[in-house]
Amino acid sequence: MSDDRFDLLYARWFPELKLFPDVRVKKKALRLALWHVQRKWYNIVLFVASVLIIVKVKFVVRAFVDLPFYMEGALVGLAIGLAFSIIPVVLSFKTVHRKLREYLNSIGIPICVFCGYQLHGACSERCPECGLLHDPG
Repeated sequence: MSDDRFDLLYARWFPELKLFPDVRVKKKALRLALWHVQRKWYNIVLFVASVLIIVKVKFVVRAFVDLPFYMEGALVGLAIGLAFSIIPVVLSFKTVHRKLREYLNSIGIPICVFCGYQLHGACSERCPECGLLHDPG
């Protein structure tokens, strides 16, 4: 994948990637962050919660709404789509941002892990966004 294409694909969602010194380090950090998300225990919890949401939607549709069978299937399909695709992606973005920020700190680029505030050249040791102390050493 070319460098320009990599930046177009990922820099919009993860602005932390613009702070990395070169593309090789950028790709390595993103790969590690995505690996960390894939092995998180909450993926199992999300799967179980998704199944419960699907069962609950089907129960609510049958109990309270008198819909034709094909409409009931459409609503359950919508619940399946939301549960298995959109919800886990949205919840994993926060973890990817945090892991990228931790990696930036490990290579010597000071950035707040929680809020992403760039501490390079900051006047105080306290992050103005989240109020956490930053160790300059």
